[in-house]
Amino acid sequence: QKEHENNLESVKKMIHAARRKRSSVAPGGLNRLRASHFIKENVRHSVSREPERDPDHEQTYSPSIRVHARSIVESRVFVTGIHLAIILNSLLLAVQYYDQPDTFTDAARLANTVFIGIYTVEIILKLVAYPVKVFAEDWSNCFDFCLVVGSLIELAITDGDGTSFNSMRLFRIFETAKRYPSLWLFLLAIARSVRGVAVLTLLLLIVIFTYALLGMQLFSVRYCGLADPTDALQYADHPNSSCPLLPRQNFNNLVKSLISVFQVISGEDWNLSMYIGMSATHDFAALYFVSLFVIGNYIILNLFIAILLNGLETSREERKLDDNNQCIGLTGTSSLFSTEGSSHDSEEDQHACCVRIRADTALFLIPKDHPVRVRLRDLVENMYFELCVMVAIFASTISLALEDPIAAPDTHLPKVLRLIDVVLSFIFTTEALLKIGAYGFILHKDSYLMRDG
Repeated sequence: QKEHENNLESVKKMIHAARRKRSSVAPGGLNRLRASHFIKENVRHSVSREPERDPDHEQTYSPSIRVHARSIVESRVFVTGIHLAIILNSLLLAVQYYDQPDTFTDAARLANTVFIGIYTVEIILKLVAYPVKVFAEDWSNCFDFCLVVGSLIELAITDGDGTSFNSMRLFRIFETAKRYPSLWLFLLAIARSVRGVAVLTLLLLIVIFTYALLGMQLFSVRYCGLADPTDALQYADHPNSSCPLLPRQNFNNLVKSLISVFQVISGEDWNLSMYIGMSATHDFAALYFVSLFVIGNYIILNLFIAILLNGLETSREERKLDDNNQCIGLTGTSSLFSTEGSSHDSEEDQHACCVRIRADTALFLIPKDHPVRVRLRDLVENMYFELCVMVAIFASTISLALEDPIAAPDTHLPKVLRLIDVVLSFIFTTEALLKIGAYGFILHKDSYLMRDG
């Protein structure tokens, strides 16, 4: 990639030098033709030139074997088959249950062996297709390699009865998220937010520890006898204890205090803990629990969400930037062959490229500037069209309010409502079809399903 970029830079310098040289020569058709031919030949030679081989990356396999292995690994059929195997493996673990028949256990053991074989073949093909350095750069490949090696060792030792690495393979289901860009973007946002969340987690632990120690000073041993004796779930039965009927949420020791504080922060029945504390001491004890709930739940836990949303927004911006760079890259090479024109023309070409990729056609049939699509766009953006749709929505709401499920279906009102429902369904279907024709369906930002309004 770097060699290719260097070639493009040298070609650009060559073009600028040729243009300066051409401007100093007397104008003439023959001179311009020779200069253009010279530039195009050098560009074609420079772009098609293969990068030099790095001796550190020399392959032990023949190029043909590596090329075939890479074509297999990167093919859609292979990737879909691996994802299907991951899903089936997860379903196999989900359908197993306690005291299942021996035949089902034997079938599950055989299926587990088959899945191990599939994953082993996958790792072998990837090791053949890519150098070890490239293979190890992807964390999912390293994870899969460790799982395969561990599964083979466990299979050899336990004769197919092992479950440790079989359960660990469940985490491979996250790899299927790569097929869904929105889900994969969300997972990347979570990974980017780990550093900020780690600092916030430390702050949360400090708050929990501080309030736990404060609770031990305020409520220790004062919860004795406050549990409901008729409800055994509210207290732990310790016959030999000097504190009978002790509620489960108490502050008698550090461990119980930490659990009680975490219960209040999570909001799980925190008001019951507050009322018990008020009964044990004073009504001012509510200040302890309310401040803990506000700081822990409304401030710190919401900061986790804020950091996650910030990481998600950053990932979206980077993805848009990558899309723009890819779009510009499609026009970068073609612009090098143009010996005349300005940078303004190049920017227009790049913009046109982006438009072609994202929003050029509706349903792959109607171009953006087609008269039919222009008329449809003018129609759906007309004020009277929107007013008619709003009237239809209002009429649909009224018809739903007038429906009576107890009324006989052969009476006058249900018949009228059914007729109105058919008419409104036709209106809404027509609206959707017109907007799909005007904006497209889903594959670009301003399409029918992706528009904000």
